[in-house]
Amino acid sequence: MSLFSSLSVCLAGVCLLLVAAAHVQGADGGEDMVTGRFIDTKDCLVGYRAWVPGDVKQLRGVIVGSMGANWDYTHFVARPLWQAAARHWRFALVGTNNRKKAALKKGDAATGEDFLKGLAQIAAESGHAELKNAAICSFGFSRGAAYSLTLARALPDRVVAIGCGGSNPRWGFTNEAAKAACSVPILLTQGDEDNLAGKDWFTQFPEVREMGHRAALAGQWGLSHFEGNYENLVMIHFDAVIRERLDPAWDPGKAPPKLKEIALDKGWLGKLAGCEKWGTKWVDVKPAAEIEARERKDYCWFVNETVARAWQSFALRQNAVMLRKPFCDSVDYIASRELPPPHPAGEPMALEAISHWFGATTGVVFFAGAERIADGKRKGGEISKTWTAVWEKPRPGVHAIYAVFSKAGYRCPTKPCPMVVTD
Repeated sequence: MSLFSSLSVCLAGVCLLLVAAAHVQGADGGEDMVTGRFIDTKDCLVGYRAWVPGDVKQLRGVIVGSMGANWDYTHFVARPLWQAAARHWRFALVGTNNRKKAALKKGDAATGEDFLKGLAQIAAESGHAELKNAAICSFGFSRGAAYSLTLARALPDRVVAIGCGGSNPRWGFTNEAAKAACSVPILLTQGDEDNLAGKDWFTQFPEVREMGHRAALAGQWGLSHFEGNYENLVMIHFDAVIRERLDPAWDPGKAPPKLKEIALDKGWLGKLAGCEKWGTKWVDVKPAAEIEARERKDYCWFVNETVARAWQSFALRQNAVMLRKPFCDSVDYIASRELPPPHPAGEPMALEAISHWFGATTGVVFFAGAERIADGKRKGGEISKTWTAVWEKPRPGVHAIYAVFSKAGYRCPTKPCPMVVTD
């Protein structure tokens, strides 16, 4: 990709730095456009940079990525797996810089207006006028989580879903204003050793559910504020909610979306209590309709079974087994976290998982969400701890890949790995 060229322009006494568009060849012969614009705070409170897939004629929405108080996350738009997911959804990517603090101090309405202003500028510069009406999915870590929640409260009719890592319920999740975002599905992840954002989610999560939020909490056991792999779940969460809430017949060139509100008894539920214990027994997940309404506040809510199964394997406290292919599910420092490249359409997918101390494993099954995709075979003889398989015909789309080890009536899952099979 070519380097951005910069041009300084003075307009009405206000200096704006415009970063010209850089172009690379798209997957189907079109051009992928990276439009970068670092906007002076007198114009916009937050700086934005967008990636627009050149081979998508009409875009339906944007995925917004934000990091903490002192981080610039505009490089998010160059991540290949997120680009492949965005192309599949017919979305653009938008990364924010570290001036979110100034925006948040202005309040919800100002932050929402500021984002729409930036979105209109991206629409004009990219040549996709329909982005002015875009549906919005936003995820963030630490102060970026607060920014995502703020967008949901300010623009509940536009925000499809949000993901929040390393946050705290005091950051506006439980106040009166948060009720405006109750229809927006929220995925929360939190380290139980997070001494910066705090550990309040583990005691106050039922309060958020009791307010009517469609919310799920995944603990990252033994991890601090700057550790984790929350994007492993966020992408799966977004994929499911986009398919459920966005009308395929909607024309973004004419008007903003009319998002479908999902009834609280139509999703799936899983109980967080028990996930934090060492062991190999899964916490049950089941359709929401099977749980009494008065008990649901103690359960995490998911839009469908696919997300519930991914959470079920993500939230269990264990390090006995690990996925190795298509991507290792190890936990990294959150700012340097890398995701796998997308998988080419039409090619079989190699799968591999390893048991560290699970013992006499009797079988391994590989899954994509709720779908069983392959049975594993030992690699290298009876004492090998490595199991392999091949997904012969992976379907285009976004998948949560994980393996389940079995022995003597017990099952132990690896953490899920997000994977995009290109269209």
